[in-house]
Formats: sequence, structure tokens, C-alpha cells
Amino acid sequence: MNWLISRRGEVIGTVGYMQKEYLMFQRLLGLVLVLGVWSPAIADDLPPFPKQVPPIVGTAVVADAGNGTESSEWQIALTVPQIQWEIVGELIAKKEWPQLTTQVKKVKLDIVMGGPSQLAESQVMDIKGNTLGRVRVTKRLENETPVVVSVSGEMPDAYFLQLTNADALIIVLGPRDGYPAPGFLPAKKEAVTKSYVEGDR
Repeated sequence: MNWLISRRGEVIGTVGYMQKEYLMFQRLLGLVLVLGVWSPAIADDLPPFPKQVPPIVGTAVVADAGNGTESSEWQIALTVPQIQWEIVGELIAKKEWPQLTTQVKKVKLDIVMGGPSQLAESQVMDIKGNTLGRVRVTKRLENETPVVVSVSGEMPDAYFLQLTNADALIIVLGPRDGYPAPGFLPAKKEAVTKSYVEGDR
């Protein structure tokens, strides 16, 4: 066994051990250099800041698959939350803090697909923006399933889909189903005012 000895006569280690240490150091240095080169590239792949309203989350199920012909009408039952919020309380240091309270209403929509209509229908898409046909949608929505719902009439900005599952379904509401539908976005609760008519006082 070959030993490495310092100038002072101290044993540093074996030749084989020092070679292993040197190889490990080279690998770590290479890893640091690779990360340094690729980190900016990863940052550049982030989606741009959004230019439209965010989508909402709901659940959907095919309520009526139709008679099977390509032009026949079929329906999707969509359930979404309608949220109103308000701030209650005052800000008093160390005594009281305002609280955000919400009122959530369950809204059910019948999305009509296919059949004759003068208005563009809603679309069911995958996360890449590909429109899915009746057969695939019927299979995917055989049971009530979470879906992303676009109320802007367009495919949601990629910024809002960064944490969305790769196999998620996106329902883009069309004019036939009330697009645009900003009423489904969380909104400030309107103050209730009481009106009086002469004789009520």
C-alpha cells in the first residue's frame, strides 16, 4: 500500500484514497457548472404574466350523451361556486383585526353541446389547448370530475395553469352558454340598502 506523507512527516492518506477524493471533487465541480449554465434557461421557460382573468374550478359530468350521431345535441352538467366577499371589523392595533368573510353559492349550469345553434358552443380542451370530441369527453366525464372553467371565452393563460395536472380538462364557456361570465369570479358583496316609500315610516 502506498502512503502519502507530508513534508512534516505526517501521513495524509493512501494514494488510492486521494485519487477517489479528487474524482469526487471533479464531479461536484462539474455539477455546479451545469447548474450554473441551466438555471437561467429554466427561469426563461416560465410563462409570461397573464393578460386575462383567471379561470375558476368546478365539477362536471356528462348528463346526456345524446343519440350518438355526430350532429346530435348532448349536455354536460357543470357545477361552479359563486363567491361574494366582504371585510368585516376594524383595524385596532393589538385589539381587533378585520376579517375576510365569504358567501359561497353553488351554481349549476347545463352546457349544451352539438345540435343546431346560431351561437358558438362551449369547448372542452386539454391543458395544451386541443379541443376534445364527444367520445373522449363522455369517457372522461362519466362521473363528476373536477374541471378548470374559463369564463373569458378563451383558453386560460398558461400562467394560471402552472400547477394544474397534465391530464386536467378545461371547459371554455362559449356565447351559447353565457360567455363572457365574469359573474362567476369572486366579487365584493354588494351593500344592501333598504328603500322606504311614503307611509312605511
